[in-house]
Order: sequence, then structure tokens, then C-alpha cells
Amino acid sequence: MTHRIVQGLPAKQSKAMEEIRYIPYPVVNLIFDKPVFTKGYDTWCPGNTFTDFIVADWVIRKKPGYEPKYNILSCYTPLREDQRSELLSEPSARRVAGSVLRDFQKLFPGSNVDPMEVHIYRRGHPLYISTPGLFTQTQPVVRQPVDRIFFANTDCEGPVSTTAGAIKAAQRVSKEVEHKLAGKPAPKFDKTAAVFAG
Repeated sequence: MTHRIVQGLPAKQSKAMEEIRYIPYPVVNLIFDKPVFTKGYDTWCPGNTFTDFIVADWVIRKKPGYEPKYNILSCYTPLREDQRSELLSEPSARRVAGSVLRDFQKLFPGSNVDPMEVHIYRRGHPLYISTPGLFTQTQPVVRQPVDRIFFANTDCEGPVSTTAGAIKAAQRVSKEVEHKLAGKPAPKFDKTAAVFAG
């Protein structure tokens, strides 16, 4: 999207930005008023609409005095690129959430697990697809500053989209901005080690 908004990008950089592909990745929360599943943090479910689900309060459930009010299970639901449009309207997003619920209920036959609520978080571009050359060829071109415009996002750093990558991108851009404001040449960036030199 950036290549459509920022004017004056070099052609090579604009093309590199266009080459980054993203996977639509909604998360569907199933909210129950009783414990439905508490046996593990992350449970993989191959062959379903969703890849896995997590118990949302897993990290705090062992705290003394913690009384869970609900059992919230977050189902991670990657879609194909051509399914992105399913997240654009409420009826089609409801169908995605409905498919997740049906598949989840199949995992517990005869248990009558009906959630109180089902929430879908429609994130159409949260994760980029690691394609050949992305880390070594595309990202170094994408993240080059253009005059006073600097690029920091998870899709500018590393082979996978992570919070650590976003922090690294922010740190890199902070250095680039400091150098720009001080009238110094841009810092040298080691593409493979992902650290600054100098």
C-alpha cells in the first residue's frame, strides 16, 4: 500500500514494495461461560478452518486467587490470498467465524459446546509471506529512506513477521533519523546480521 501513497519513490523501491505479499489472518475468539478446554496453551488442529487455538488466559490462570470468569479460546485462521475479500463485509466475515465454530465443535462431539459469544478480528494484512529473496533482496530495498521518509514495519525486517522485527525496524529508523537530523550520512546496516555498523 505504501507504494501507492508515498510519492517520489524510486522505481526499484516501489516495485520491491509491490512484491511483498500478505496473508489475510483473522482470529476468531470463542467465549464460553464454563471451562471447555484448559489442557494446553496452544493446540494444533490440522484439517480444520483454523490451524490452532490457544487458551487466552493461560499465562495468568495459575496465579493465586485467579478466578476465571470465562473460557476464551482464540482460533487462528489463515486464509488464502484470494480469500481476503471474505473479511471485507460483515456477512462473509460471519461465515468465516461460523466455519471456525463448526470445525471447533466437531473436535468435541457430543459435548454441546456452544459459546456465549463469537468475535472475529479481521486482519487482512498482518503477516507477510516469506517468499524466496524477501529477506536478502526485497527488504533491503524496501527499507531505504527516501529523503525525510523512513520505513519501519515488521515487513521491513527479517524473514518472519514478529514483534521483535518491528522493534528492530524502529531502532533502525531511530538511528537513520538521528543521522539525518545531524546532517550525517545514513548509518551502514548489515543486511544479514541485522545490526548497525558505525
